[in-house]
Amino acid sequence: MDLEILPLFCVGPLRIGSDAQAVYAALGVCEHREDRTSGVLTDFWLGGRFQVHYAGEPRVVALIEISLDPRVVPRLYGMPLFARKVSNLMRQIASYASVRFEIRSAGKQCVCPSLELALQRTDADDDYFSAVAVGRLGFFSLCQAPGAWQR
Repeated sequence: MDLEILPLFCVGPLRIGSDAQAVYAALGVCEHREDRTSGVLTDFWLGGRFQVHYAGEPRVVALIEISLDPRVVPRLYGMPLFARKVSNLMRQIASYASVRFEIRSAGKQCVCPSLELALQRTDADDDYFSAVAVGRLGFFSLCQAPGAWQR
């Protein structure tokens, strides 16, 4: 499944700010659900490699996470995020969208606050990213704790 990311708006058919019923209409019922004491509700698909986090009242999509899985190809500006080398991908995204990245979590995480987007690799020396998170307005740009999102 190819999923084009439109930052601040959607990941494929999943819209930031939509409710769980809209997500289920697009993906089917989740495999697992966790209701955390923090008030965040999380639905899991693909053995946890695809997660949708809901927050607020009413609860709406606040963050969508995708980890490396051959069944899912997340794309940004048409570029497959897990199939391009980190340095090339970041340079292409930055030049295409005129954005900057912040390196967090000892080099494992590259966050673009203006796009509310984070890319992560397992180790700072890995050549390829293995996870992406797309958040609602303020999720990464207003985050005061570096590395607050980590897979």
